[in-house]
Amino acid sequence: MEILTTERTYVKGLSTLHDVFLNPIRLTPKHLLLKRSFSVKNEVNNSSKRIITNEQIAAIFSNVDTLLGFHKEILTSLEERYKEWNEESKIGDTFLKVAPFLKMYLIYLNNYDNAMNTLAVCQKQVPFREFLDTVYKDPRVEGLNIIAYLLLPVQSMK
Repeated sequence: MEILTTERTYVKGLSTLHDVFLNPIRLTPKHLLLKRSFSVKNEVNNSSKRIITNEQIAAIFSNVDTLLGFHKEILTSLEERYKEWNEESKIGDTFLKVAPFLKMYLIYLNNYDNAMNTLAVCQKQVPFREFLDTVYKDPRVEGLNIIAYLLLPVQSMK
């Protein structure tokens, strides 16, 4: 049960990073301006403007999409196993099956310093700061900042 609870918490944290931070940043400015009250100044693809560039988004969030999908599958597997749990049940096979895929964490971990440096640059830009100020009011963030959520995959590998 402890492993299942821990995985649920981890998936919830990655989902918050993905749904509350990453996806809104990916939206077009028109949508941003309609949903939130902050300006957009950085140019991307010459025709649209975003609060940060696609390159900055990729640098900050790395392969969060992949990690989230991976852990949702693990969580589903663990929940299914828990429903059928008995004295002879085991979960080791679940982790052995996904062990080769843990290499995807190397991408995230090797990019982490770059992510923090890029985040620091972006936080100096008024539109990004305004975006974060707005996001931090979202109850799903639970009083944590973006760095706490970006640190989740690093902490899970320790």
